[in-house]
Order: sequence, then C-alpha cells, then structure tokens
Amino acid sequence: MNEERPDVESILAGLKPFQRATVEHVYARLWSDDDAVNRFLVADEVGLGKTMVAKGVAARTIDHLWEASERADKPITIVYICSNQQIARQNLARLAELTEGEVQANADRLTLLPRTMGSAGEHRVQVIAFTPGTSLNFGTGAGTVAERVLLHQMLAGAFPEREFSRRSWSTYLAGRAAVETFDEELSSAQSQEPVSADIVSAFRAHLEDEQGAEGQPFLEELFDHQSRWAHTPHRTDELRRSRYPIIARMRVAMANAALEQLQPDLVILDEFQRFKDLFADDDSSVVPQAKRLAHRVINGERAKTLVLSATPYKMYTLPDEADGDDHYTDFIDTVSFLAGREKAQEIARSLSVMRKGILLNSDDGIERAEHARSDAERALRSVMSRTERLAATADADGMLEEKVFGDLVLTPPDVKGWRALDDISRVIGTGGAFEYWRSGPYTHNMMDPTGYQTQSKFLSELEAQNGELLETLRSHQTSLLSWTSIREYKRVDPANPKLRALIGDLTSSGAWKLAWISPSLPYFEPGGAYSTNEAQRFTKKLIFSAWNVVPKTIASLVSYEVERLAVASSPSESQRRRAYDDRTTSPPLRFGWDAERDLPRNLPNLSVVYPSPTLARVGDPLTVAQDIGQGLPLDLENYGQNVEARITAMLNDAGIHPQKGAEGLRRRWYGVAPFLLDSALASREGWDSQIPYEGWSEGDGGSRLSDHAQWALNPLLEELGPPPEDLATVLTVVAAAAPGICALRAITRISEDSDALYDPAVRQHALHAALGMRNLFNRPTLMAIVRGATNDSSDDVDSYWRQVLRYCFDGNLQAVLDEYSHTLSPELKGLSTAERAYRLADKIHRAASTRTAPNSIHDIRHQHGQATVETRQVNSHIAARFGRVQSNEGASEREATVRESFNSPFWPFVLASTSVGQEGLDFHTYSHAVVHWNLPSNPVDLEQREGRVHRYKGHAVRKNVADEYSEYALGETVQDPWDRMFSAAEAARPEGDSLLDPYWVKDGEAKIERYVPAMPLSRESRQYRSLVRTVGAYRFVLGQPRQEELIRFLGPHTSNLRIDLSPPNSNRSA
Repeated sequence: MNEERPDVESILAGLKPFQRATVEHVYARLWSDDDAVNRFLVADEVGLGKTMVAKGVAARTIDHLWEASERADKPITIVYICSNQQIARQNLARLAELTEGEVQANADRLTLLPRTMGSAGEHRVQVIAFTPGTSLNFGTGAGTVAERVLLHQMLAGAFPEREFSRRSWSTYLAGRAAVETFDEELSSAQSQEPVSADIVSAFRAHLEDEQGAEGQPFLEELFDHQSRWAHTPHRTDELRRSRYPIIARMRVAMANAALEQLQPDLVILDEFQRFKDLFADDDSSVVPQAKRLAHRVINGERAKTLVLSATPYKMYTLPDEADGDDHYTDFIDTVSFLAGREKAQEIARSLSVMRKGILLNSDDGIERAEHARSDAERALRSVMSRTERLAATADADGMLEEKVFGDLVLTPPDVKGWRALDDISRVIGTGGAFEYWRSGPYTHNMMDPTGYQTQSKFLSELEAQNGELLETLRSHQTSLLSWTSIREYKRVDPANPKLRALIGDLTSSGAWKLAWISPSLPYFEPGGAYSTNEAQRFTKKLIFSAWNVVPKTIASLVSYEVERLAVASSPSESQRRRAYDDRTTSPPLRFGWDAERDLPRNLPNLSVVYPSPTLARVGDPLTVAQDIGQGLPLDLENYGQNVEARITAMLNDAGIHPQKGAEGLRRRWYGVAPFLLDSALASREGWDSQIPYEGWSEGDGGSRLSDHAQWALNPLLEELGPPPEDLATVLTVVAAAAPGICALRAITRISEDSDALYDPAVRQHALHAALGMRNLFNRPTLMAIVRGATNDSSDDVDSYWRQVLRYCFDGNLQAVLDEYSHTLSPELKGLSTAERAYRLADKIHRAASTRTAPNSIHDIRHQHGQATVETRQVNSHIAARFGRVQSNEGASEREATVRESFNSPFWPFVLASTSVGQEGLDFHTYSHAVVHWNLPSNPVDLEQREGRVHRYKGHAVRKNVADEYSEYALGETVQDPWDRMFSAAEAARPEGDSLLDPYWVKDGEAKIERYVPAMPLSRESRQYRSLVRTVGAYRFVLGQPRQEELIRFLGPHTSNLRIDLSPPNSNRSA
C-alpha cells in the first residue's frame, strides 16, 4: 500500500458552503463528538448533491483513519450501496476522486467481491459498490456467468484434492450459457490475479458447515450431484434444473466469505428508502438471507453508516384521514434504524403532541405544538440533517411552477378507442381497461405480453381464433393502429388527450424542427428553425408513468409523428416519396471515391468535420465580440465583415486568390482551403498541422474519409481549378459554425492549456466529436428537417453540406457545444489536456450519434374472417423510453446511453420513464419540465420526480444566469464563458451565503415546470389536490413546505412550527 494521502482540502474545495457545513457536521457526529453515533442520515432536499456530501464525508473519514490504516497495514474500505446499476454508474464516477481518479465499478454483486479484493493489499483506499437487487437476493438461481466462473476458481482453490479441470465441471457450472463461452471466460479469469487465500479458506469453511437438503453435509450433496451429472450422458430437464439451488447456496457462501474479509469503515446507503426494509431490525426467528447479508455489511465491528435520502419515509395518509394515527410509523422506523427504538419513541411522542396541537388550531394547542417541535428537532438533529432550496428563492417556491398541459379534450377517436378496449377486455375476461385507456392509445398494439397478463391472454385468444374476439376486432378495426398508415407516412390520430397535448407541444413550439436545444446564451441572433421565442424557450420533457406500456407508446407515436412531419415538409421530392420501412439511402455526408479518375468525390464535406485551428481562431465569436467591443448576441453583419476580411487576408498570404465564378469542380476548394490555410500558418508559427492518421481512419466505415484528408493535405491544384469567388464568404460560415471547428473550440475552451488548439491529439479528439455530429446529420429524419428548415430543395450530395452549415449557424452550434462542455467539465477535473479532450469529445460523439432501440409493436389485422398479428418495428428518436423491464447488462448499458443523450442538447427531447427513473438519477442538464402522466400513489414521489430536473446548474438555472449575467461572458482571454457568468453571480451573493443561489436556484423567467395532465373534474384532479396537501404535511416534518402547500395544509400557523434540521455552521477543525 503505497498511495499518497488524499488531499482532503482539495476534495472539499469543490463543495459549496452549505455542503461543506453538512460534511463537517456529519463527520463530527460520526467520529469526533463525545456522543458520536454510528449512523447518520443526510436528508437534503432532492437534487442538492447528497453524493457530493457523501464524498466529502468519505474524504474526512479516510483522512481520520489514515495513520491507523498504515499502522495496521489494512485498507480503508468504503462500501457504497444504491438501488440500481444506473445510479451506481452515475455516482461512482463522482466518488472517483477518493481513489486517485479511478472509477471503482468493480463489484455490483457481493459474490464477485473475492475477485476485486484479491488486490486490496495494493490499495490504501477501496470503494466497493453493491446494488441490493443483484447483490443480496440469491433465491435459487445460478447467477451470472462471471459469478459461476469465479465459483469454479474458488472450488478449485478450496479443494485442491479434487479434479475441477474435467469438462463435466464446466458443463455443470455453465448453466444456460454455452460451455464454450464459459470455458473462454474461465480461461481469461485464470490469467488474472488469484483470489485471496483467506477468502478461499473462508469459502471452504462455509461449505463445510452447510447442511444439504436431506440433512446430509452439503459438500456430500454437491459432489454426489455433480458425479451423477458427469455420468449421465442424456441429462433430463429435471436434472438440469436441480443444479441451480446447489449453485445458489455456493454463491451465498462466496458472499459470506467475502463479507468476512470486507470489514467496511464507512457504509454509504444511497436512496435508502428504496431498500431500507433490508436493514430494519427483525425480531422474527427466521431472517431472510438477503437481510442477514445486509446486516453483516453495516454491523461490522468498525463500520459507520451514512444514510442518504431526501424522502426517508413514505407517507400515505394525513392526520384527518381514516388511518391518520399511524401515518408516522414509517418515519419512526427510520429513526429507530438511526438512533434506536427508545429514542424513536420519544420523538414519536413529541410529534404526536405537535400534530394534535396543530389540529386543535387554538392558541394553547399551537403553544404545545411549538414546545413539542423544539423537543423533536433537538433529538432528530443528533442523527440527521436536511438542507432545502426553498429559502433561497424570494417567494419560497423553489422555482417550481404549475403549468397547463395543453387542451385536454376528448375527441371521437378517443371514445372509440375506449369502446374498443372495453369490449376486448370483456371478451377475454380481463380488467383494468379504463386505466390503460386513460394512460395511452392502441393498448393491444403497444403492450408487451411480458409483464402484462391482459396482453398475454389477448394474444392467446387471438391465436386460437376466438370467434367473439374476431367479431369484436372486426367492429373496431379503425380503433387499432394501422401499419399501412404508418408505412405510407399518413397521420395517425393520437387517440388520447395527453398524447395529443404532448405532440401539440412539440409542433406548436417548432421543437420538432430542432436538432438540439437552443443555447441559453446564444452568440448570434438565432435564425431559421431557432428564431422563434417558443423554440428558444423550449426545454426537454421528462415524463413519468406508472405503466410500463406508456413509455413505449410515447416514444413510438411521438417519434413517428415528428418523422412524418419532417418527411412531409422536406423540399426533397425523393424524401417525400419514401415509405416508412424503406431501406436508408446512402448518407449525403459521405466520402466516396472516383475509382476511374482516382480522385475524391466529396471534398466539400470535409468542411463540416475538419477541425481547423486557423479558422477556429479567426472565427471564434467570443474573440470577435471582445475585439470589436460588442456584447452578445453578435450582430451578424459586423461579425461577417470582420471575419471575412481576416480570412481574405489569410488566403492572400497563402497564395490563394479567388476568381470569378464558383461552378462545378471548383467547389472542392471549400473542403481543401482549410487544410492549406493550416499548413501555411503552421509553417510560420511552428506547430504541427496534421491530425494523426488514426483519427481520420476512425471515420472511414467503408468510405474514404482518410483518403480525402490525405488528398486535401497535398492537393493536385490542376484538379481544383481556380478558387471560387465566394471562398472567403463560405469559409466565414465554416469558421463560425462547422461542427469540427465548433467542437475544437468547445474542447479547448475548458482546457487550462493555452496551446491546446494546436495540439494534434486534441484536434484528433475534436474530429471524433465532429464525426459523431456527422452521424447526426446523416439520419434520414434529420436530413429532412435540415432541408426543410433551410428551405433548400437541392437533393444532390454537394448541396447538403451547405445546408448543414447554414443550420448549424442558425442554431448557434458553437454556443450549444460550449454550454454542453461546461456541464460536463466537473467530470473532467484533474485530467490531462489530452485525456480531458478525449472524454469530452467522446461524450459529444456518443450523444450526437445515439440511436435508441426501435420499439416492437403488434400489427393486428382482421380480414376474411381471421385475425393476424405481425411484429413491426417503430423508430424512436426525438422521444425515447427509459426503465425497460429487462435488467441484464446489455439493457443497463442501453439505458445509460439513453440517459446520457437526454442529458445532452441533442435528441431525445422527450424521455418517458417508469418509476425506475424517479429516484437518484440526473436528468436536469437540458430539462426543467416534469410531466406526471400518471400521478404516483405516494405523495413524496412528486418530490422525487421533480428533483430529477432541479439540480446543480440545471437548465432553468443556466437560462436565468445567462439572462442576468451575459455581460460577464466575455474576457481578455478566451475561456469558458459559463465560468465567468457563474463567478459573477456568486460574487453578487452576500458574504457567508450558502450559495444555493446561483447554483441550484436562480430567480428569473425559467421555472421548474410541473405538468399534471388530468382531465377537469376527473378523479386524477381530486387525487392531485390531495397529493399536494399531503406533500405539505410530509415536508413539515423534515423542513419547509412551499408557501402554497403550507396554506393548503396548515393555514396561517407556519414558521414557528417548522422543524429545522439544517446543519450548524461548523467551524470544527479537521
């Protein structure tokens, strides 16, 4: 163990004052106070960076334990437990500073710990991540291939006297995987560091102590069963299945052996409310395996536990409701976990007095309530703290605003859809038709049979050609989704008021014409599709539904309607003639080769992707604005004249003299000239003008991109002809808006290296980002949108690059990428210039290139007295789904990609999620609007959902900061304009301020938008009013309700009855 001691002050310096105060308070309560506790809850309001607080507490813990760890020569172990792999993936990256920048994604299952703990002796600090769903619940399953490979190795190490190299052991442990796959992974694993001998020994001991199913020793059962397997040439399904309980018990033994060696110093339980039942006290005689393992994690001899949860208890009732007397039970259970049952009961008594005093609504009652509040507050503060953003806004609304979700009006197709669904449900004998219909249209076209018995039964009856069902389908054929209409790009009626309103929002705002979200700080006056106020104010929509079918329905039908509109509006006749499922034609931003003449065909396309330092420098809008003394947005005429004059002079210096005309092959100059300008300037200034070859070859993909670049570096001038007269004009647009150049400037904008613009490696990464945006513009739907937005009917390849440049100019691509880069910059702290450039460029590339998985729908037809069902694929792009039922690694990776894209300025603009997305994840970067498609049954889920978009430097906050502080964006050096603006906003705050404003809240026009698309006078409307009232009561125990919620719940008695759990301003030394 030879690592350097972490720089705690450096880690804490990244925290805002309120976060640092919490860190110091928690550290004192866990480690240094005379009455220190073993467990502490940070219940900061949703979105205030509890993970960053946890990182600070962990850093202080590591520093506190460092000398003892050195003396004992044992690692300091931090265990991080969260509810799902998406949260783990997101937050482990934020904790990487604790482990010298290395992201510790090393164990999402306890059973895999022996693999990662083998090298524990080399690391002073180790961070281990678990997700209870995969780590603690073993059941009778065989686990993953990786687990069974490790199991094979541990068996071989624990029982060297036995021969585990026999093929029968591979077939036995392979499970449902191919034996070849198992052996391949086993071979790879055997080349890694062996499992610790202590863990192997503990593993053997656990197996020796186990009893088999029939009372005999477990090892006897295992080896007898495996022997029977080895000697059975034709194995029955029953024999195959009988392996799994045995393997499951060995997986439990692996987990127990690992936990014996783990000995955590600090356990972080993130989003505790999702799995707190695992950690609750259990007085029963039979404790589930998962709970036993969970308690072993947190009840270690030296373990301290930090609990993170903005909503640590669930509340379903109010004091005046039928079961109101019991509505604090869950809360008290949480306090019991933290402080013990006795203290929890004291707090319960105080809260009971407080509630009764409020309900009496008399002077005496309120006085008693105030005394009880003081007692409860004092007791709770010893084990928990909470910071809220509400006090940081002038009207205590926390920026939240309720907005109307379009006109929710029933139309004849909606009613017909209800009749069809109801009739089908009655025929097949299933319920729930009304809830399905209210949530979305075309239920049986959209619903997956997996997870929905209604759909499974419907398809079974259809396959059996149930006569009554066939007649029902015949009479309601027009209420089914028509694949013929989709194939011919005909309008499909939304058949649902909510879906109609959502589509209306995208179309009325013009958002469907946008390839990216408008920048919060435009450098030029937005043009084209971005010119309207509606387009500039648009924010992405995050939608939550209780039903798995809803995200799929939204993603499919919203994407289809936008694609239909794009095709219909395209000036290109060939695009308008396309059928929905036609194969995609060759992309226009391609790089073909004329084999006959041995010449490149598409040189002008280079202007889109080539990151030219010369043009990046001369065309930087921030530099130009500074030079001419003009604020943002720049006057287009002034910018154009200034930059074109400079480019004209550069062309002359390079010996390039434009001549009259711009016809035919002379257009090749538009792609070649940037290379020649770079070569000329590099030779004078002494930098390398060439990008490494592998940068160009990455984008070949069957094309000849690298050959185009090589040709442009050494062009045959006789093949180019005279330079066209508008060369300087075209290069001015390239310098302002070309993706390659914008990416280069954005990447170097946040670099601390002033020469990064000329670094070949940095330019290679900028090219990678540009090639991602080329993928974006090569999508058929975007091609139609770009051509429609620029109103250019030219259909040839050599015109599309111009349309793309015009679109990028109108849409302020430079401002967009600068803002996006700023949002990503915290992840890049401490990295080298090249590594920072790579990670940023790769984020841009992936986000721009993302193609979300298509959705499978059922094409149901009734003809000639029979029904047929075919599976069709519907594209998903501007709208996407999140929270699919599958939980395998591939699905988890796809979900991460979708989330990453939603957190970028690019598509999707609508993300429809199940409850999976409502806790712990960030969706705020380009969204400040939440749509409660279905209201949650639990009131605090409103808080969790809206907290996804109300977070650090969120979209609404950036809009308001830009509105107020845009004058500070410019400076003498070309740096991140967003750093300048936020620094100015911070400087405007009073000394000692918490700095919630300007980083989490900022008053202004942009708000956190809450949409509840409930029909007037509906049950949903009544439910919503009740939820809001209940949220007011919930927040009252933990902090400050919004003023509107307070009035609905309590009336005038407000400030004196609020329980304040904010941490003291700590001045304790480390």
